[in-house]
Amino acid sequence: MMPAIREAPGVGELVGDGRFELLSSLGEGGMSVVYHAHDHSLGREVALKLLLPRYVGRPEREQRLLNEAEYLGRLRGHPRIIEYVDVGRLHDLSGWPWLATEVLTGHTLDWVFTRGKLEIPRIIEIARQVAEALSACHAAGVVHRDATPTNVFVLDNSNGAIKLFDFGHAADLRAPKIEVGAPGRITGVHDVPGTLGYMGPEQVRQSPPDPTMDVFGFGVLLFELVTRQRPYPNIEDRGAYIKAQREGTLEAPRLNAWAYDAPEELAELVHDCTRRASDERPTMEQLLAQLDRIAPRVAVATNGARVTPQEVPDTTVRVPPVAHIAEQRGAALETGGPPPAQGEAAPSEITASPEPERPPTQPTEAAPPLDGGPPRRRWLAAAALLLFAGAIASAAWPRDRHAQAESDAPRALVEPQPEPEGPEDPDQVVPELVPEFVPELQPKPKPKPKPKPKPEPKPNPEPEPEIQPDLCDGAAEQARKALADRKWRRAVSLSANRSCWSSQAERAALRVSAFSELGEWSKCVEAGAGAKDLEVRAKVDGCRMFATPENSP
Repeated sequence: MMPAIREAPGVGELVGDGRFELLSSLGEGGMSVVYHAHDHSLGREVALKLLLPRYVGRPEREQRLLNEAEYLGRLRGHPRIIEYVDVGRLHDLSGWPWLATEVLTGHTLDWVFTRGKLEIPRIIEIARQVAEALSACHAAGVVHRDATPTNVFVLDNSNGAIKLFDFGHAADLRAPKIEVGAPGRITGVHDVPGTLGYMGPEQVRQSPPDPTMDVFGFGVLLFELVTRQRPYPNIEDRGAYIKAQREGTLEAPRLNAWAYDAPEELAELVHDCTRRASDERPTMEQLLAQLDRIAPRVAVATNGARVTPQEVPDTTVRVPPVAHIAEQRGAALETGGPPPAQGEAAPSEITASPEPERPPTQPTEAAPPLDGGPPRRRWLAAAALLLFAGAIASAAWPRDRHAQAESDAPRALVEPQPEPEGPEDPDQVVPELVPEFVPELQPKPKPKPKPKPKPEPKPNPEPEPEIQPDLCDGAAEQARKALADRKWRRAVSLSANRSCWSSQAERAALRVSAFSELGEWSKCVEAGAGAKDLEVRAKVDGCRMFATPENSP
């Protein structure tokens, strides 16, 4: 049993007996942390992926990282898949497993489409590249199971190419079909690999891996590219989503209900991908053929226009010149805008980018597509309506503006009364309005408050006895070993004292795992309350589904 690792290495350190120099941190996920590193052995820069410290020494977590290396090795050289470099263990850090891949330059897909609406030709171009990547995975016997916008990288090059990465949830299609929880399958009884909104019914049921899982996720990805919204925006809880998919109460909405201008063929393609019955979905090869048929017609419909970000109104706010370019970069980062490019003069204005337009949270039937003429006629009709409304407003405007200006009352808070209908009669006598008499109400005398009895002095509580260091000596380490040895009850007992743990997050993760294996669902939920780690929260959601009075001991 390797000694527990307390924390991940820091930027600037040399690890792997001097092989990797950690240059910067690229990010941290639910299972791993990724560094931009220089590989002195190969003489190149790499993206170095390490398991989070709490997962080092856990066989099922380490095996997932090693499997990821194997899958990327099968796909080495494919232009739509991140390039595999090497895999191994850091022997100077207790055998910490690592995976090295190429360093990508650009942005993830979710960053790209939240910056502005993409045009349909560009969406189809991106979708086709993702479909090529997934088709190559299936041909190599791999199902990705997590092809979300955060795992698709748009490269900084002239042709807008993409690469699929992060195979942490991937599975082997060539392996024997083993039921969940059985020996030989990594996925545990309560593990549901995948991302909320992208998992189809068979994936949340923990069925053996199948290419149709990627087809469902691809349909959701395409839906989100067009609408910039997931098909299930009202479900934000992972456990609630899993439960609804298992019960069969979720149906993906039609794309045309959210994007009226989307081509009908594209809407049908999304609908076919997100069907609940996996055997009714197309294959990736069939999807590629459909996208090839749609692309030329969409290009003709849009006059072959190259995709550009959606135009937004000018919202420039001019301010005095700032003193330092660093302040401009900081302002740009706070508003979500890009910093000034190198070589450009520092402008004396800050552009406030409006929030990208998003569709309503639910489709509406009150805004069907306009029919009956080309777009120019629709605009002319709208302009005529505006002119007509303006004429009515002009006729209804008070003519004696000077008389209105003499009034001191705030007119903005008073709603004007409608004028009487019919011609005015100068001889008509208007009766004088006499206010009704309202009797003045005398306030009731307030009762005198009763004197409150003085509280009796309470003795000071005795201080809680401090935990002696010898009671915690080695408790955390023994609990980790018990968990690794699958001695769940002993792990629970050794982790009972909060004072013995420097990391409460690690303690909570350990207790959640132990209680879930023991089938003590309510205690599992209680132990993981407030957990921020995505994997722990997913396991807690699984326990919550079983946490009923008859199932909890």
